[in-house]
Amino acid sequence: MKFTSVMQVFLLFVLCGLGLSASIPEGLTLRQRRDGDVIIGKMGFKGEIGGHYFELNGTLQEVVAQAQKLVPGLQHDWTASPLADRADIEESYLQARQGAPVGQFCWPVPGQPWAGTYHTDLINAALALRSVYGQSCVFQPGPGWCALLSCTANTELYICNDNNFEISINCGGVTADMALAINRNCNNNGMTGGQEFNTDNFNLYTDWRTGC
Repeated sequence: MKFTSVMQVFLLFVLCGLGLSASIPEGLTLRQRRDGDVIIGKMGFKGEIGGHYFELNGTLQEVVAQAQKLVPGLQHDWTASPLADRADIEESYLQARQGAPVGQFCWPVPGQPWAGTYHTDLINAALALRSVYGQSCVFQPGPGWCALLSCTANTELYICNDNNFEISINCGGVTADMALAINRNCNNNGMTGGQEFNTDNFNLYTDWRTGC
């Protein structure tokens, strides 16, 4: 019935507003909010955690938490995956498949409210991405469609898709490379942060968030 469908959509919006990030039912789209001149949505995740395959939505930390609820006892090691040790060997392959870091704005970025973060925090946030090396993070079509990739070590990492089609990228590959490039090249009185661009028309930016 039409009333039932309306109630289902309403309940979905309520759950989204509460930050619950279960998979989106087929035929429904996740509510998004506008943040200045971009749209902030939910990242999609497709891959293995603790030896189990999942398709979920949210930050990497939210995805792992959801997976642990679905599979009691599931463990995830946030240190670098053994696959990530091959990142340097596979660099040319990754660049051909997913572009490469190219150009950046360092914090403070004019016109943006993003806060700076500590170098050690940004390094730890980038290394946490390596723990899901080889898994797929999915971002909706842009331009200007952004999603929070990760929130850890007091550091938020956002990916913005400026293509007019969906992109799927290695969660812990070029994303970590881009975060580390910011850390390496940007310094302002002992703080770092900024926005790194990729040849495949997406970008990563950092922000400070206490307690994540």
